[in-house]
Amino acid sequence: MKTGGGKILRPGCALAPLKEEETDIEPVYLQAYSTSPLVGAHVDRLKPDFVFIDGDHSLRGAMQDHLLVRSHASIIVHHDIHSQACPDTTLLWKALKEFEAPGFDAFEFTSQYPSVNGSFLGIGAMKRRSGQT
Repeated sequence: MKTGGGKILRPGCALAPLKEEETDIEPVYLQAYSTSPLVGAHVDRLKPDFVFIDGDHSLRGAMQDHLLVRSHASIIVHHDIHSQACPDTTLLWKALKEFEAPGFDAFEFTSQYPSVNGSFLGIGAMKRRSGQT
């Protein structure tokens, strides 16, 4: 199958043209803690707009991850916000919803399968309000 631009696509592969084009995106892999000065410098240089936090599940670690990116990111997503297996991330999410309320709208995705006994996982997303820095 050919597209209008002459690029060949395999059936069912909508991303094939993206793989063939040049991009200015440079993948970077840092093997370091988010508290590392190297990671902080990289975040300050990159200024990510979207961040997914699912690393250190301690209260301190998850909070440091959030604080590292909050000045840059328009969307910050936290994992394990409603999990009896991760009480620290659950507690942090509750605090962040209140602390970040002046500048961010919070959204939660915490539905569980009927077969699950208890509460686990959960995704919390914070979206910066327009005009907030």
